[in-house]
Amino acid sequence: PEGQPVAGALVSFGNQPSPGTETRPQSSDFGWPFHVTAVSDAGRRWTIDRIGTDALRTIGGEATHPDYVRSGFWMDNPTTERELLAGTYVFAMGRAVVVRGVVVEADGQPVADAQVLVGQLDEVNSRKGTSGADGAFTILGCKPGRSLITAAAKGFAPTTKRVNVETNAGRV
Repeated sequence: PEGQPVAGALVSFGNQPSPGTETRPQSSDFGWPFHVTAVSDAGRRWTIDRIGTDALRTIGGEATHPDYVRSGFWMDNPTTERELLAGTYVFAMGRAVVVRGVVVEADGQPVADAQVLVGQLDEVNSRKGTSGADGAFTILGCKPGRSLITAAAKGFAPTTKRVNVETNAGRV
């Protein structure tokens, strides 16, 4: 968020070509689960040289890191294509917050090993964690704003709360 390099970010590209445009025996389809990936180095640089220029108009890309909110795009901008080809495209990840809380039984006793999800199932910016022996959990890299937090543990019905996830928020 401050424009500083992020080492260890996963950069991933996939595409959604129109099947009607596939006229050769070879396919340019590399959508999920076949994304092309790279990891940024200490200087924030990443390189992918496995995408043909004919596939560029059908791609989407993203950069993810556990400490930040992901950055992504779908190719719909000629400037993005030029920057990708020139090696100057920059993914700008968002500021993330830490969510802390405690999972408890109805009588207030802590629940250990509960699975905690901040966000929605299979949402790209969702984050997961597990409660400790004292029921406490800390989950990094959460997107700020209104969100769902769900806790599920063996022997208990899952519980979901809608909360406002903010910087320096108290425990949930």
